[in-house]
Amino acid sequence: MKRFDTFTIRRAPFWAGYFGVAVLLALMLTATPQSGSPAFDGAGIAGMFLGFSLSLIALVALIIARVRDSGLSPWYALLVLVPFGIGQIATIYFGCIRSDDDPKKGVRDHE
Repeated sequence: MKRFDTFTIRRAPFWAGYFGVAVLLALMLTATPQSGSPAFDGAGIAGMFLGFSLSLIALVALIIARVRDSGLSPWYALLVLVPFGIGQIATIYFGCIRSDDDPKKGVRDHE
C-alpha cells in the first residue's frame, strides 16, 4: 500500500504553485460576472464558489507540504489562517524557510 504521509515540496515548486494559484484567482476575479448581468445567476455563483474552494484547497495543500518539508509539524500550517496580516507573514516565512534533510523528523512514525 502506498503511503501518502510523505507529501513534501521544496521552495521553488512551492512558490511556482502559489503564484500559479494566485494568477488563477486573479483571472477568476476579472471574469466574475457583475450583478445585474445575465451571467450573474445561480450557476455563475456556484461556479465561482467551486473555483474559489478548489483554489483554497490547493493553497492549503501547498502550505502543508511546505511545512512538512521544513521539518515542522503540519499543524503549524494553521498559522496561515490567523487574520490581520499574520497569516500572510506565516505563509512567506514557510515559503522561505530552509528545507530539512529529514522532513519526517518532527512527524510521528506510523510503522
